[in-house]
Amino acid sequence: MTEKLTDPSKPAHEIIEVLEDGDAIRNDGVRLQAANKNPWYVLATIYGEQAEEADIGNYDQILAAKNRRAWNGWSCRSLNDEERKKLAEKLDLPEIELKPLSDEEWDGINQEFALRMQRVDVEAVQISSIEDTYDFSQVYYNKPVVFDRFAFVGGALFGKAVFQNLAAFEHSVFRSATIFNSAKFLGYASFSFVKFSSVAGFGSVVFLGIADFIHARFNSMAVFDDAVSHDRMIFNNANFNGSIQFNHSKFITSIPQFHGAILSDGPVFSTRGSDQLFWPPIKGAIKTNEYHKPVSVMPAADQKRAYNRLRLFMNRSVQIDEEQFFNRQEMRCKREVEESKAMRLLYDLFERVSDFGSSVLRPAGWLFVVWLSGMIAKLEAVQGEWYPDWHSVPSAMGWSFANLFSFFGFHKRYFGEEELNAVLQVTGGVQTVAGFILLFFLGLGLRNRFRLR
Repeated sequence: MTEKLTDPSKPAHEIIEVLEDGDAIRNDGVRLQAANKNPWYVLATIYGEQAEEADIGNYDQILAAKNRRAWNGWSCRSLNDEERKKLAEKLDLPEIELKPLSDEEWDGINQEFALRMQRVDVEAVQISSIEDTYDFSQVYYNKPVVFDRFAFVGGALFGKAVFQNLAAFEHSVFRSATIFNSAKFLGYASFSFVKFSSVAGFGSVVFLGIADFIHARFNSMAVFDDAVSHDRMIFNNANFNGSIQFNHSKFITSIPQFHGAILSDGPVFSTRGSDQLFWPPIKGAIKTNEYHKPVSVMPAADQKRAYNRLRLFMNRSVQIDEEQFFNRQEMRCKREVEESKAMRLLYDLFERVSDFGSSVLRPAGWLFVVWLSGMIAKLEAVQGEWYPDWHSVPSAMGWSFANLFSFFGFHKRYFGEEELNAVLQVTGGVQTVAGFILLFFLGLGLRNRFRLR
């Protein structure tokens, strides 16, 4: 794979060259079309593009409104009055903004459209001849993209697109399948208040900046498999009426936030023991790539709240293993924010001995260590040396076992009259206390491992 890359030290999707005509060359050799060569983008920005310095809180809203009127007038031309009324309510727009364009508007837009397409040596086509699947695939957007309150009536394809700056789809409605697979967002990506009526595909998407899905509504499946988020991913107050999948998605510096979100089904994350690499460390800074300065991870207190929310989702959907994973992550965050050194030490012991109550092997292993230590101590006391005289081994094994499991009464029955020196008395007492604690952790681990509801 690396021999096909122009620069093996950079990821395949990295832009390594921007050509004079606006096209961009990726590190894997794929050529991305300039936005102004794409007829759908030309239509969406028919009255002009946003300034390069535009951001989510500072862009030309008058220009955006004019572009929105042209787009929605075209996109909603085939809807009847009832459909147009319902869509206007979803977009929070006056119904008149979705009315078909007048002949005068059509003429002006068609002329500008043909003129802009001719400038890039593409055969001019009438807007009315474009099919209703909006294909923005493999397009390179070097300027801010503002699709505020746009109506995407047909399918919307943004696969492998690159958004160099702001990408704002706020309050827009996607009535058919929406595909952003393998797209790359280098700046702020805002999908707040967006409504996805059909499948929303964000597989293998890369978010270098904030990904904002606040108050978004997903009426069907949402797929974020293999996505990579370098910054915050916010789903606060979002509504998921279908399943949401994050299989093998990687969160570099922040935990996805679902505060106030409503889920009809439990989300799917990578949560096996080895999958901890998909989640950020509890503290420190991460260098996301060789060009960026180290970025601080989300504070442990905020991580704790985010993990707590995910744990509750897993509990409600009866995903036991996933719930235990997020419980362990939450406990690690609690240890980090704990002010008392003594309490932090207890958290450390809890993790080492039982992996926060989820492990069976760890407490079982510690029980074996404590039992073996007691046996060796007894042999050393009886023989004057620790290595075994095989005639003494069964008795030493039984004595150590009786100390660990004192509630069986073996010690009183078989070793009650035996006189012990001070060392063996202390050893026996420590074993009895340790055995009780370790058995509790062993039972807790078995319960959590085989728990059913």
